[in-house]
Amino acid sequence: MSILDTTPSRKPDSIWRNLFWPSIRSEVDVDQIGRQGFWLCFIIAAVSTAFMMFAGDYLIGCADAIFYLLAGVGVRQRSRAAAIIVTTVYLLNFIAVFKYFGPGFDFTISLIFLGLLFANVRGTFLSAKWREMATEPPPVRQSGTLGDRLADQMPLFVWPVGQWFFYLLGALEITRFLLVLFSPSTLLSILSR
Repeated sequence: MSILDTTPSRKPDSIWRNLFWPSIRSEVDVDQIGRQGFWLCFIIAAVSTAFMMFAGDYLIGCADAIFYLLAGVGVRQRSRAAAIIVTTVYLLNFIAVFKYFGPGFDFTISLIFLGLLFANVRGTFLSAKWREMATEPPPVRQSGTLGDRLADQMPLFVWPVGQWFFYLLGALEITRFLLVLFSPSTLLSILSR
C-alpha cells in the first residue's frame, strides 16, 4: 500500500450537481462558478435576443442582449448584485410569459435556465465568502482561445465601467416586467407598437 492509497478519496461531484448546487472546495471551484455564470448569461443573451429579433422587437432585443452580456460579466467578476438582478429579471420575464401565454415549447428550457440562475446566486455568495477566507491566490485567467478571452479577460476591462450601465438596464428591465405583470394595458401598448 502506497502513501497515495492512504489518503481519503473524494468522490467527484456529478455535472448536474455542479451546475445546480455548486460547492466550493478550492479557488478553482470559485473560478469555475464564475465561468459557468458568464456562459449561462451569454447563452440566455443569444436565445432571448434571437426570439426578440424574430418577433420584430429590435430595440428590446438589443437591450436584452446588452443586459444579459453585462450580467454575465458581473457574475464572472463575482458581483452578488449582478447575480441577483439577472435572476430577478429572468424570473419576472418567466412569470410574465407564463401569465400571458401559458407554458409554451420553451417552458422546460426556461425553467432549467431559471434553476441555473438561482444556482449562480448561491455560487456567487459562496465564492464571495470563500474569497474572504482564501489563503491561495486566484487562478491565472487564461487568454489562449476566443472563449478564454471572452470569459476570462473581457470581464476585467468591461465591468468597472459597464456595471453602471448594467444597473440602469436592470432597473429598466425590472420596471418593464412589473408594468407588464401588473398593468395589462401596458402590455397592449407595448405589443401594438
